[in-house]
Amino acid sequence: MFSTSVIRKLAPSEEMFAQSQTFFACTVHLRGPVDVEALGLAFDMLLQAHAVLAGHLDKRPDGLHDIVHGHGLDECGRSADGVAGRH
Repeated sequence: MFSTSVIRKLAPSEEMFAQSQTFFACTVHLRGPVDVEALGLAFDMLLQAHAVLAGHLDKRPDGLHDIVHGHGLDECGRSADGVAGRH
């Protein structure tokens, strides 16, 4: 099982969004042929270079939040079965 590790605490400006549960997402639409293997490799490399993208918010006992790894994902965002978090 993967352990939880803190990447960093949220900055005050980020904490404001976490407290109000204001989140955003990004969707990309592709046209034409896609090399799924190359796209997956690029995504894995992105997660290695920017670990915060593979993290999630975890509320601390004081009510503030940390960005953490863990709860079933490794530092590359992969689950225990080795699949990257791109489902």
